[in-house]
Amino acid sequence: SYALFRNLAVNATYYVQVRAISANGAESIFTSLGSTATLAAIPSTAASTYTLVAISSLTFQWQANSNPSDTIYIAEVSSFSNFSLISGSSSTLLTQAALTGLTANNTYYARVRAQNHQGVRTEYALLGSTVTKAFIPSAAGTAYLNIELSSLTFQWQANNNPSDTLYTAEISSFSGFSLIADSSQTLITQAAFSGLSLNTSYYARVRAQNREGIQTNNLILSSTATLAAIPSTAASTYTL
Repeated sequence: SYALFRNLAVNATYYVQVRAISANGAESIFTSLGSTATLAAIPSTAASTYTLVAISSLTFQWQANSNPSDTIYIAEVSSFSNFSLISGSSSTLLTQAALTGLTANNTYYARVRAQNHQGVRTEYALLGSTVTKAFIPSAAGTAYLNIELSSLTFQWQANNNPSDTLYTAEISSFSGFSLIADSSQTLITQAAFSGLSLNTSYYARVRAQNREGIQTNNLILSSTATLAAIPSTAASTYTL
């Protein structure tokens, strides 16, 4: 024998008892059949999933989808879309999770599932992906290389950014960079500039950009000057 009960609350503990009623209406005492819990609902996506994304951490959120406040959620992030390797996880009663220890300028995928009072878990809700921010480039031991009459090369360090990090390098003859003489976007940690003026001071700066196009602040390098030209002889050298 069995009984079917409908319209119960999500992830709620219910206690069951049963008794028999004879043909003449006599009732037996109740027999307790213990308790169970209804299943939790799969979490739903929030209007904005990623609320805080930094260099080595991110915070993402979801909606309870009618689950009660004592529902446990298991949130996970991975740098693989199939979650073959979990980069971080959190078990929480909140509808958000903050995960740390991530790598800079890396794509992370997020997912979450709910767990009912008896430990039965739902399927995962997939929450898309985001990219952590890049580090500001750091200064190299020697900033300038190959300084010539009208060209120069300057370099920097990746500062733990991955090899696919895009850098924007700029030079200007103004310390405030009010006018950019030239710029270069590169995946390597140096940039060469040509077509510069002779014997002119130039200031250099560089910033990193993550895979979503979010740029860091600039690393400002010290200035240098292009070389002066060797004086040339006049048509008449001795005038007096």
